[in-house]
Amino acid sequence: MNNRIVYFNGSLPYKGKAPVGGGEVGNMRTLRMLQSFGYKTKVIRRIRSNAADSKVKRMITYPFRVLHNLCRFFFVLICGDRKNGIVHVAGFYGPTISIECAQVFIAKMLGYKLIYEMRGGGAENYYNNGSEYYRKQFRFCIRKADHIFSQGKENEILLKKLCSTPVFYYPNCVQKEFYPDILPVKPKDKIRLLFFGRIEEEKNPLLIVDVAALLQKEYDNITLTIIGNGQSEILAQVKSKMNTMLSDGSYELLPGCEHDKLQSLISDKHFYIFPSVQPREGQSNAITESMSFGIIPIASPQGFNRSTIGDDSLIIESLRAEEYAMRIKDIIAKGKIEYYSQYVRKRFMENYTEEAVFSSAAKMYETIFKEQ
Repeated sequence: MNNRIVYFNGSLPYKGKAPVGGGEVGNMRTLRMLQSFGYKTKVIRRIRSNAADSKVKRMITYPFRVLHNLCRFFFVLICGDRKNGIVHVAGFYGPTISIECAQVFIAKMLGYKLIYEMRGGGAENYYNNGSEYYRKQFRFCIRKADHIFSQGKENEILLKKLCSTPVFYYPNCVQKEFYPDILPVKPKDKIRLLFFGRIEEEKNPLLIVDVAALLQKEYDNITLTIIGNGQSEILAQVKSKMNTMLSDGSYELLPGCEHDKLQSLISDKHFYIFPSVQPREGQSNAITESMSFGIIPIASPQGFNRSTIGDDSLIIESLRAEEYAMRIKDIIAKGKIEYYSQYVRKRFMENYTEEAVFSSAAKMYETIFKEQ
């Protein structure tokens, strides 16, 4: 009988509730992965503020949430199995570094092997621009951990500079139920542009409309589909700009939908435009999901976009719509849509399926348990 146990700490949705953000989605995926390995899992859920709460309420309740999180973490571990157990802390550093630092201290003080997982992006920015106290806490976390799981390869430069802790690349992956078995056939009479995800200012949705408008000046077969939810103000701006700048019948702005309904909306698209400057951008689920359908991402270098896509010709360094449009025009002019579509699909199949990621992680966990 497998008596190995993983004490997993991270933000997770409550039973019957939808996950909030990519962090909770990723943590649910990790739990499912660990259970598929045959490990017992003990969840130590990190209590978060409610996004609907006022700023004042979040500030007042903050110390109570921290105390609750640390006390529960301590009592679960003090009663736990040090011999057969590993602690896995899914961290986001930045604003949460203090509680993660305390959790690393507690786990190591109690004699556990510890995995510190770095989810999301912005680690280097936080470290370079944070206070000395922040840097000290971050160094403590990564140096005291027995292993670091990193969502992005971009973190490895900083980590190698600051510590000798082994680093394992642990990217987001896509469930088999979502992506198609074979590469979908794309329409030849249209060039279909796409964005789906959270519609917010830092994702630059208005720039995406500008890109489509520039391309429509030279081609009569460009369409744009934007799918997602966001604040009413930014949605109104996007809708107004589409109405003003794009030709009739060539665009649609759709609300976010259930995940299993997304496939039919994106399978016939050619390019996924992602000019994000979101400071905490990590590995975008939307990019890997697009790649699984052979949709070519044209993206900013924010977060882990560069290492996920794996081809600098698909990365745009500036925030100029002209640069995004020019890259798409170049691919069209050279007849390389099919080439890049096959490339991103192949890269996805080799690196970002559950099978690929779980297989690699299983070997890493086996190594860690053997160190017990």
